[in-house]
Amino acid sequence: MWKMVDTAHSKEEQARDTISQLRLEISNLSKLVESGAGLNFGQDTSVQELTKMKDELIQQRDEQLKEIVNVCLRKLHLGILNMLFYQIAKKKTSPIYRTSAQSRTREIFHGRKNS
Repeated sequence: MWKMVDTAHSKEEQARDTISQLRLEISNLSKLVESGAGLNFGQDTSVQELTKMKDELIQQRDEQLKEIVNVCLRKLHLGILNMLFYQIAKKKTSPIYRTSAQSRTREIFHGRKNS
């Protein structure tokens, strides 16, 4: 169980490091954009387009990071529940109970029964 927790924690730290690096890159790019105030019209239009693209990419990145964190947390919770159900089922002798515990876990996280 702790291995899964450590793995999830490691992935979360990697995601945070990636976020920090991307924020630093955004900051550097923003400074470059701001320093381009003396550009001619064509260059200024390109800078505006790049700024718009940057904002869109930031939004996409944030959405994807949220999704990654949610998937990691969901997998971690599923793993913990499976371990708990397994521990309970191990104490019971009925194989039907074990199958029932696994099915219950799938229903909780996937909203469907395993056929």
